Amino acid sequence: IIPSLLLSANVKKNYNLNVELPDDATTTVGTALLKEKFNMTTSHFIIVDDSIPASKLVRMENEISNVEGVSSMLAYDMFVGTSIPDSIVPDDVIDIVKQNGRQVMLVNSIYESSTDKCNEQVEKIENIVQKYTGSEHYGYVTGEGALYKDLIETTKVDFAVTSLISIIAVFIVIAIVFKSISIPFILIIAIEVAIWINQGISTLFGTAIPFIAPTVISCIQLGATVDYAILLTSRFKEELARGAGRTAAMRKAANEAIRSVFQSAMLFFFATFGVYLVCSISIVKSLCAMLARGSLISALVIVLFVTPILLLCEKLISKTTKGWGTHDDKPEPEPVATAAVKKNIDEYEFEEETSFTFTDDGEDE
Repeated sequence: IIPSLLLSANVKKNYNLNVELPDDATTTVGTALLKEKFNMTTSHFIIVDDSIPASKLVRMENEISNVEGVSSMLAYDMFVGTSIPDSIVPDDVIDIVKQNGRQVMLVNSIYESSTDKCNEQVEKIENIVQKYTGSEHYGYVTGEGALYKDLIETTKVDFAVTSLISIIAVFIVIAIVFKSISIPFILIIAIEVAIWINQGISTLFGTAIPFIAPTVISCIQLGATVDYAILLTSRFKEELARGAGRTAAMRKAANEAIRSVFQSAMLFFFATFGVYLVCSISIVKSLCAMLARGSLISALVIVLFVTPILLLCEKLISKTTKGWGTHDDKPEPEPVATAAVKKNIDEYEFEEETSFTFTDDGEDE
């Protein structure tokens, strides 16, 4: 549990959707050309009030230009200067950078969007803009880099909340189905272990997963694994109710349930793995690969983890589950050798005067 949790927590997530596109896509080719020709990878747009004094804007622009990783900056006041009035500048030039009381500035960065360096750069630029605009003027940083920064901050909270809600919902369903307090804990831990192992494998191989993968994998694998876990637990409970001992009941339940588990898991595997083989979009390939891998991991976790845990915790389950009852292990009867029985019968000698007579009324003499 602990290693899988640590590996899953350290998995790298990729928030840049351009990276997930094929290499020959128009967006990918265009971005590569911009980086090659102009040393530009990401663009930030700064929108401020046009009422801010030009001298103040020039100081802000110079400070932004000196931020680490900024390759170039395009701003109206940097080219026109502070002494030339707007009235003598052609309107078609003014309209490019100034409209409706706002003006826009372009900042080019050498950092790829969604990376830590790019996010730090956006944060520094935002601080500089707020420093010169203050509360009395409008100032805003947008663009690809700022977009992905906001996306990272938003999804961290949203995905954590949705995952928690899913776990609580499944916990309540299991608790109601089995009328138990302990069984939901056992099955939820098993399900989460399967999900953690699936994500942890990506950490071991050093591959980054799409940022939506943890939520998608968590929901789908959670739904599949809980079915497997409920099936095994239900069969275990049924065998105990028939009077079998703990070990015999689990052996019988496992033999019958695991076949269905692996059949379902293999169907899930081939359905998702087939998409992985033919799809050229990286984000879809990554999701399908993790779903295919997760189907097998879930089945193995049910066999290798849930089965022994349910058996070991059966006494605890019986005390925390309504209608479960107490079931101690019973010694299994030793198999009777047919040959030995036949030999004993053959060696038995009847007395010569012994005779048996049967009548219609069922009485013997």
